[in-house]
Amino acid sequence: MNALNLDMADWWEPTADSYLSHVSKDRILTIVAETVSPQHAQSMSGLKKGDLVRQAEQTLSGLRWLPDNFKAAKPQEQ
Repeated sequence: MNALNLDMADWWEPTADSYLSHVSKDRILTIVAETVSPQHAQSMSGLKKGDLVRQAEQTLSGLRWLPDNFKAAKPQEQ
């Protein structure tokens, strides 16, 4: 992705269909904690999976979060 100068955050968002429905509740809460705040994730921790997915989708919208495999590798210094 570096060679193409492509930022996947311009093209992809974590939605229920694209990502959030396919990972565990713990993973979703970790993402929210890292992206928004641990307190926000804690407030969502009691939700059932479907409700958590919907809330996380709204919470993460526009924040440009990407899973690691979508992030461009940083060039190594030599």
